[in-house]
Amino acid sequence: MVKRKNIEIEGVNVVYRHVLNTDARIIICYGGRDSGKSYFVGGQYIPALLCADEYFRGAAVRKVAATHRDSCLQEVLDGIDILVEQADEKIAKKAKIAAKKMITRMRNKWKKEQAELPEEKRTELAIDEEKIVEEYLERFSEEEPNAAEGVKHTVSPMEIKQANGNKMIFKGLNEPRKLKSLKGLSFVWVEEAEDLKREEFYDLMMLLRAGGWQQIVLTFNPMDEAHFSNGMFVESPADEVLEAFDNGEKKVWVKYLEADINGEKHRTKALCLRTTYEDNAYITTERKAAIEQMKTSDPYLYDVYRYGRFGTRGGRILINIEEVDFAKAGHQFTGYDNRGYAQDFGFNHANCILSIAEKDECLYVFEELYGKEKDTAEWIAEAGKKGLDKRLLMVCDSAEPDRIKTWQREGYRAVGVKKHAGSVAAQIDRLKRYKKIYINSACTNTLREAREWKWKQGKDGRFIDVPEDINDDCMAALRYGNDLFGDRANSAGMRNLGRR
Repeated sequence: MVKRKNIEIEGVNVVYRHVLNTDARIIICYGGRDSGKSYFVGGQYIPALLCADEYFRGAAVRKVAATHRDSCLQEVLDGIDILVEQADEKIAKKAKIAAKKMITRMRNKWKKEQAELPEEKRTELAIDEEKIVEEYLERFSEEEPNAAEGVKHTVSPMEIKQANGNKMIFKGLNEPRKLKSLKGLSFVWVEEAEDLKREEFYDLMMLLRAGGWQQIVLTFNPMDEAHFSNGMFVESPADEVLEAFDNGEKKVWVKYLEADINGEKHRTKALCLRTTYEDNAYITTERKAAIEQMKTSDPYLYDVYRYGRFGTRGGRILINIEEVDFAKAGHQFTGYDNRGYAQDFGFNHANCILSIAEKDECLYVFEELYGKEKDTAEWIAEAGKKGLDKRLLMVCDSAEPDRIKTWQREGYRAVGVKKHAGSVAAQIDRLKRYKKIYINSACTNTLREAREWKWKQGKDGRFIDVPEDINDDCMAALRYGNDLFGDRANSAGMRNLGRR
């Protein structure tokens, strides 16, 4: 592995200095909330790499490209601004020190000259101290130009270009073709890598094609013990422990990935860091308190957010749900622009119709129509009683087209959900990516199913990425609801009607 020149960064939390001095090709930087990992990489490490005099061509990757604008892109730009300020402060400090020394020499020379003159010929010393400081400031600025200046960034495409030729681009895993076409990368940062799959990790590793120094950095909260990084880097024995917690658990360690190439062993070095809010010197008391309050309200999240341990959630699929009394909170279905209905057909097992809305990366479940042993005509009557808006899109189980046609004949904009190989996993993945799924307290069946919805277990006891298909009627409808807000709704002119 080619090692780059060591870089110095002001204000780095101590634990992250391991990253500045390593020759590891892989950096696994995971842990609890507010441990400063994303700020270190995006706001300190990458700006320093961009402004260094070595070749740097980097890519920041998230699940969806559009989410970079207010996160990774802004983090790096803010970090560059700080570097500019720090460099200016250094020059200003150096100029003041030099000016002070010059003024001292001028005064000493004046005193010596005055002492040799008769008293009547002595004069007052006139020194323009501000002018001397300005002259030194101008001189030092020319001798030591601010490497962080000259940055240009664009939003379309999202990229940052430095005057020295270094560059950072921002892409999404939802754009695989655009990712694979990238050339000359020396660095990849995967933010929120809890969404990253093993095969995607290897694909990103293959993007490191620049000569010389190369590195990929993953930052994430360890939400799921089934995540590939747990088995690859964490559960397996460390090759070298650099730092440990007080209880003996490893905190910073080195892990080598081995491969056989034509009979010779090749080792790829990975530096792994597990951090907590105690590693962040800048965290506020209020932020600590918010995490500590989870200790009794959500032990699973507390273990992840407080201690940075991989979550053991007993196979639970949705951990981003929250029960809310919509009536007390003032949420009204008609107050949301993006809204509609989703239906899973049933008779012996439950039929479920959900009223769903989407806003600001959150999903809202307002109402459920739920029951068994009713035919389609009876459910249409129930929908009429509840006042379901026939102008809104209703996405239904496409396995029963006759039922869909019956709803259409009654004037509802019913359509079948798009199904394909891997569609269930894709729908679940989309649900998990919502910041929150707020479920009305009145939707008792949806709440129950969401809390009980789990992954299947393999023979080895580990959970696999296949949901159990028991008591999941509301969850099926919730999955179908993805079509209410995706590309299909736009392309088919089905986008919902706004406030009515």
